[in-house]
Amino acid sequence: MAAACGTFDEMRWSRAVIALLLMVLAAACDACTVPPGLIGADGGAPADVDAGPSCARDDDCPLGQQCVDGMCVPAAADVGDTGCTEDGDCAADELCALATGRCVLDAPTPDVPTGPPGPCTTGDQRTCGLKVGVCEYGVERCESGTWSGVCLGGVGPGDEVCNGVDDDCDTDSDEGFIAGAACSDGLGACQQDGVTVCTADGLATVCTAQGLDASGRVELCGNEPDDDCDGEIDEGFAPLGTGCTVGTTCPVSGTWACTADDRGLECSVSIDPSVEACDGSDNNGNSCVDEGFDLGSPCTAGAGACATSGVTVCNGAGDGVQCNATPGTPQAERCDNVDDDCNTVIDNGCDDDGDDYCDGAITFVGAAGSIGACPLSGPSTLDCNDANAAVSPGDTEICNNSVDEDCDGSLTNGCAACNPGIDADFDGSNQCNDCDETNGAVFPGAPERCDGLNQDCDAYIDEGFDGDGDGYTTCGTILPGGGLDASLVDCNDVDQLVHPGPASCELCKMGAAGAATCNQPNDRGTGVDEDCDGFVDETCSPCDAGDGDNDGVTGCQGDCNNADRNVHPGAAEVCDGKDTDCNRNTTENCDVGDPCNFAANTDECRDRLICVESLNAGGGGTGDFTCTSFCNLTSPGLGLGDSCDVDETCASALTPTVNLHGCAVTTGFGARAVGQACSRDSDCRSGTCLSDQRLTGPPDKYCTDLCTHEDSCPGALNCQASAAAPSYGRCMKVLSQQDLALGATCTTTNAARCVNGSASCADVAGQRRCREICCGDADCAGSERCALVGPAVPGPNGGVDTVALCSPDTAGNGGRPAGAACSANLQCESELCDSDLRVCIEPCCFDAMCPTGLICESALFELPSGSQTFARMCLNVTPSDPLEAL
Repeated sequence: MAAACGTFDEMRWSRAVIALLLMVLAAACDACTVPPGLIGADGGAPADVDAGPSCARDDDCPLGQQCVDGMCVPAAADVGDTGCTEDGDCAADELCALATGRCVLDAPTPDVPTGPPGPCTTGDQRTCGLKVGVCEYGVERCESGTWSGVCLGGVGPGDEVCNGVDDDCDTDSDEGFIAGAACSDGLGACQQDGVTVCTADGLATVCTAQGLDASGRVELCGNEPDDDCDGEIDEGFAPLGTGCTVGTTCPVSGTWACTADDRGLECSVSIDPSVEACDGSDNNGNSCVDEGFDLGSPCTAGAGACATSGVTVCNGAGDGVQCNATPGTPQAERCDNVDDDCNTVIDNGCDDDGDDYCDGAITFVGAAGSIGACPLSGPSTLDCNDANAAVSPGDTEICNNSVDEDCDGSLTNGCAACNPGIDADFDGSNQCNDCDETNGAVFPGAPERCDGLNQDCDAYIDEGFDGDGDGYTTCGTILPGGGLDASLVDCNDVDQLVHPGPASCELCKMGAAGAATCNQPNDRGTGVDEDCDGFVDETCSPCDAGDGDNDGVTGCQGDCNNADRNVHPGAAEVCDGKDTDCNRNTTENCDVGDPCNFAANTDECRDRLICVESLNAGGGGTGDFTCTSFCNLTSPGLGLGDSCDVDETCASALTPTVNLHGCAVTTGFGARAVGQACSRDSDCRSGTCLSDQRLTGPPDKYCTDLCTHEDSCPGALNCQASAAAPSYGRCMKVLSQQDLALGATCTTTNAARCVNGSASCADVAGQRRCREICCGDADCAGSERCALVGPAVPGPNGGVDTVALCSPDTAGNGGRPAGAACSANLQCESELCDSDLRVCIEPCCFDAMCPTGLICESALFELPSGSQTFARMCLNVTPSDPLEAL
């Protein structure tokens, strides 16, 4: 238990009571030092304060304790407690010295660490220092009839940083920094607006905006936005608006104007069709034919490889001209620096993961380094997994993980020699034969599952789950590298013509009995979703040949929303619930705090994030869905899935349980650390000010946070599961009546005396003892394991919640790690062998706690009672059934 150190009042105690408590408190106060933040008359640490391991005076001890024979011990119950957290808790002539939590004489002197000198009564105390910004009052003691001149526990000014707090105590916050100012990133149509916020280190500000991707954007004519985001408007379209003429024999004056598709210029003239029409005749008798119409000018129809050249001719209505060229037929996209599918984007789909290597599943045409979309590729250096940027030719091979990182067809090149005498995952296959020694369910001869893994080590992934042989499985296997992609699920595994992927197309028919054609506009549909994108006959008749939103792409060219200029092929996908780039495949691009729960085939949370619904005070859904990541505490930087980013707090209780938490983006937290005094939630970095009412009298208010182990809590606080929150831990002060140490026998009536809170009193194998909160086995003693044995309480939306506690190992514990094969519970270190997967499973809080090859993910777990709860476990598969011990 962490030592409880501080500076507090003298209190009288009897020697008899002290003697009884010395043994209990020896461990609790073996590291009392000068409280942090002490300042002396010169602004430094006071020279006359004992900085050793013992206390010298009552002020070195916490509220409710006094210094006796150099040790901090609880004060007698009849000694008055004048605890306070703010000046309003004190009398009119007193102030609250937060360093001690005591109301003392109001005698501060501005700009000096201590009050005025002079005679005083020994033992008196008065405030000293300043209470401005982060600066807090300390306490000056009267010693030998004179004020000591030493300010105990006062907090002095520091350098101003950008954090919304007055660090230098001059009544101004963040001077020299401009936070909250409007700012932007990107140019033209790519510009996104935001505000300046403080950086994580508080030394500067950054803009929250992130400009949109400019790739694939083209400049359009005659509009105000900078369409291609290069800082120029309408470049290449001069001299727009200046004079021009049409015709030579009978020229007609006009002005240069944008073409109908906004991609070029034409000379626009005003022609009265009743006088002259475009029909090859001299309608107005001036010896000129079709004057004023731009006939015979070069023109182009279609985009990319479909573009064909022609000349302008009369449009048939007599009031204008049209291009006589017919666009070509779109083909499947190849990696060849050509827009083969005519969607205005070159080589789309060639490098989806952005690692500069072309997808090996798409035809490559050209020499090495010749393709702009993937400059590192050549005909023989292609990406074997275009959904994973960590897999591509030239990457370093990672041994024993069933992934071909360097795409050379071998899983072991560069790996150390194997030892046939070692079977690390206890599945009966040694490391020379086993393709994954971290997963006891993967070995030669194991039954294959449709899950993106190669269970039977035969170099094929998910074989047997592609019934029609079209190369796509019923679970969306990514080939050849493995893994799953929801956009690759075969929606009809008995029809080879129906499948997802770049080679798929929506079949259309020319007339009622015509031959089927691929993605042919103006043909009739078949009523079948051939490309498994959730849309039926979306490329068939009817399609919109116009460009209603002037974004340069017609409906027949793939614009899925011809009324929204920001939606078209090649547009950047943003988290807005729209299929912005018209690729009909869901994009994982929404981050923590972004909205989610959109309609299918639009936007989803990024990988490893989850979409959750906020709850109201009664536990019901609010309809507000946001992306979040798992977390266990607020402090940033402690590992994936364990803590939150600098602008987030670990505050969201994830449905349908409250023992799993997620990060919430917020600007409402303060600067006070866990354990510091507070008056409201917004004072604390964690966003939670605990009103601890376990003692009679005014509540003790201090900043708290979630926790999963003692290491999560600072100073005199430890990780407790109290009766108020029995399903998760939080950092709380240890009270004097919490006199039952870890391992001590407890009962249902005295559970509150356990040092880790009332909910830590749990019955395991008929022994009810005070147990330690844990995150995983590493948090427990060598003879213990981390298990879900805490009290079970009803969850807000069904099921139960419980807390993990350290429990004694059972005799015969085999010690096998998570992921190892097993046939009995006792073979596992966790004493949990899943009845379905037949591998060892164990609780965790973040990825680094799990053995290599496993990650810390949420799963439904069935308790011995039969109740089910959500908990985080070390896994490398997504279980289809609840985890359950054998």
